[in-house]
Amino acid sequence: MELPKWTVPSLQGAVAGAVALTIIGFNWGGWVTEGTASKMTQEASNSAVAAALTPHCLARSVADPASADIMADLDKAGTWQKRSIIEKAGWATPLGSEKPSWELAESCLMAILKRRVRNFLKILLNRPPALTDGLLAWIVMQRLQCVC
Repeated sequence: MELPKWTVPSLQGAVAGAVALTIIGFNWGGWVTEGTASKMTQEASNSAVAAALTPHCLARSVADPASADIMADLDKAGTWQKRSIIEKAGWATPLGSEKPSWELAESCLMAILKRRVRNFLKILLNRPPALTDGLLAWIVMQRLQCVC
């Protein structure tokens, strides 16, 4: 049986189209493999848990009798050491867990810094919080650039 002469170019076009579609889909179309999707889901889950537990972390920092000493240590520490100080204090250990969460420690550190800056601005400016939020956002962004 002899194939029609249009068969070979058609199959070559189909193969080239499939390759092009795959390349475009994975590079620019937002397609991901199962492993990448699982990794993205895990990261999103960790971030969500950290965001949900940040108020608990802040409450623990306020209720801790050694809070003043830990805050002094945070002031003395370099940016790369601050997270480990919060982890060692136990503030970043989620309920029911034995080890601290890295994401929760980062989130808690940013929340503590934000709270301290907000309190400082309230004292300094003696203004309602709505007027200091723009300045607060700028200071926090400057601080984030130093941490990253």
